[in-house]
Amino acid sequence: MRPPRWFDRLCLSCAAGVLAVGVAALALGALGLLHAVTVIPLSVLLFVLSVPVLRSLDTWRGTTDPAADPPAATPASGSPATVQLAAALAVLVCVGAGIWASVVPGAPVLVDRDPASYATTAKWLAEGNSLWVQQPLAAFGDNSSVQAGSTGVFEVGDRLEFQFLHLPAAVAAAAATVAGDWAVFVTGGLVAALGLLALYAVAVRLTGRPLLALAAPCAIAVSMPFVVVARDTFSESYSLLFLWTALLLLCDLAEQRAGQLDGPGGVRLAAAAG
Repeated sequence: MRPPRWFDRLCLSCAAGVLAVGVAALALGALGLLHAVTVIPLSVLLFVLSVPVLRSLDTWRGTTDPAADPPAATPASGSPATVQLAAALAVLVCVGAGIWASVVPGAPVLVDRDPASYATTAKWLAEGNSLWVQQPLAAFGDNSSVQAGSTGVFEVGDRLEFQFLHLPAAVAAAAATVAGDWAVFVTGGLVAALGLLALYAVAVRLTGRPLLALAAPCAIAVSMPFVVVARDTFSESYSLLFLWTALLLLCDLAEQRAGQLDGPGGVRLAAAAG
C-alpha cells in the first residue's frame, strides 16, 4: 500500500529542493558569492537538473496511483477516496507543524550550543562572506598574546573555521539572503515539517492503512524532541527529512524485490533451488 502518486512525488521533490538549495549555497558560500541574485538561479538550475533523476526513480519504483488501482490485498486500507483524503490530511498536518514552528522559533543567539552556532554561521554566510574567517587577528599585527577563538569556531592556520555540518547553515543563509535575518530561525522548522511528509509515506507503506498512518506524523509533531528541534536551528531537522526520504525509497526497493520473487522468475528460481 502506498500514498497517491502526487504525494510520493511531493516528498521526493521537497528533499531534492532542500538539497539543491544547500549545495548551491555551499558552493557560493565557499566563494564568498552567496547573495539572493546568485543563490536563487543556481538553486533552480540544480533542482531542474535533478528532475531526470526524480523521473527515473519514479519509473524504477513503479509507483501506482491508489485512486486508479487500489490494492485488492489490503481491503482494510479503505477506498481510493480515503487514500486521497488521508494524504491531504497529512499535508495539512505538516503545514500546521511548519507554521507553528515558524511562529514561535527559539531564535538562539548566544553561542553556547549547536543552534546558535548554526545561526551565526548562517548570518556570516548571508552577509556575503565565505565559510571561514580569513586572518582574524590581522588588525593586531604581530602581537602573539592575542588569540582568536569562540565556542563553535576553531582556528586552522591563519583562519577561523566554523564547527559542525555546513548544510543547515547554508540553507538558512540562502533563506536569509532572500527573506531577511528572521529566515535563519524559521528554516529549520519548515525543513522538519517536510520530514513529516516522508514519515507519513513510510507509515502508509508499513501499515497499509492511510488513516491509521496519520497517527505517525501527528504523534511526532507534538512530541517534545520534535518541538525542540523544529523551533531551533538544529541539523536534526535535515536528518529527519533525508532519513525518512531514504527509508521511503528502501521500502519501495524491498517491495520491488519481493514482487520479483513472487513472480514467474521467483517461481523458476524456487523450482531450480528445490
